[in-house]
Amino acid sequence: MWKKWNHAKDHPFFNKVDMNRISLIGHSRGGEAVAIAVLYNQLPSSSENGNITFDYHFGIRSIISIAGTDVNINLRDN
Repeated sequence: MWKKWNHAKDHPFFNKVDMNRISLIGHSRGGEAVAIAVLYNQLPSSSENGNITFDYHFGIRSIISIAGTDVNINLRDN
């Protein structure tokens, strides 16, 4: 969505977002989600179905997890 807004000339965020310097912030389950998002950003494909390829490569520079939960999701091969 941010990429779309950054490129839409009629949007208030037009040319205002640096997609190479992204910070993710979350609280509680959102705190866990930002850590998972970083892992998904690095994965070449889905851990559940290798036929689903990813090409995210967002420029995530930092994450802030405030009282994040830990449900132990496993995105890496064992």
